[in-house]
Amino acid sequence: MDLDLTPPRRPVVKGFDGTAAIALESSPMTVITGDGAIDITLGDWFRLTKGSAAAITLADPKQADNGRQIVIVSGSAQAHTITVAGGIGGAGGSDDVITFTNRIAASVTLKAINGSWYVIGSYLAAIA
Repeated sequence: MDLDLTPPRRPVVKGFDGTAAIALESSPMTVITGDGAIDITLGDWFRLTKGSAAAITLADPKQADNGRQIVIVSGSAQAHTITVAGGIGGAGGSDDVITFTNRIAASVTLKAINGSWYVIGSYLAAIA
């Protein structure tokens, strides 16, 4: 079964000459094939494809990232873990690990708010 994980297109205002031109832009998907850190400078969509459970880290967002959303999705049927540096919502070690069920398409959507990541949606993911 092929799974289409193409990110949705989002409207982006183009041109600063007073015209109201709108274009659709698609954020590239970054494929992560092993353990390591998510680098949000590479985009907003991340696909984990390691053949065993990946151990991923995610640094707290900077204030400049306020309002930004990222999506992390499993492209392999593994129980990937994502450790969020300051915890979800700044909770520290009590809520700092997101664990995907070992299913393709397990995912989490996070939003940066005041220097912390908040979960705004998830599928087959647990937070502890």
